[in-house]
Amino acid sequence: MKCKLLEFSRLGAFLAAIALTQSCSNGDGSAKGPYKPLTPVEFYASATYEDPQYAPKGAFDGNPATMWHSPPPDGTLGWLAVKLQEPDKLRRVTVQIKADTTSQAPTQIDVLGSQDNVNWILVQAVNGLRWTAGETKQIDLNGSTRYQFYKFDFTGNRQYQTHWISILDMQLFG
Repeated sequence: MKCKLLEFSRLGAFLAAIALTQSCSNGDGSAKGPYKPLTPVEFYASATYEDPQYAPKGAFDGNPATMWHSPPPDGTLGWLAVKLQEPDKLRRVTVQIKADTTSQAPTQIDVLGSQDNVNWILVQAVNGLRWTAGETKQIDLNGSTRYQFYKFDFTGNRQYQTHWISILDMQLFG
């Protein structure tokens, strides 16, 4: 369904302002309009650096003193996963890296969804990410299924080919 401008006549300035908003639908009852924040209730990671300030939750708490930092034991870059309160479509992710380096920034992220935290479906592969120190990137996703769990598999990192990833902050939006 296409977006339609709501029209009102002779209802004053208040309703005129409402008339400027758009009513949009994706055809399945979900709104195209503003994104709603999705709050994870559980956090998982392939591995986590020993210091508690680097736990998986640190990537989602909005606190600049915490982050997720993973030196995986198997030489891979690692992944983060979250459980949502209830299944929802993930439409946007923001990812912020550390301010002092780009060498631990992901260049590739596979976003996966699951209903059971066991069987994963690729929602979208994001490739060719290039960063400046401290940058936040906004990634819009095209997924059409509501999942309870989302995984962010970091499959590439910046120039030095180090075997860890550091994520300062991530925010999820439905």
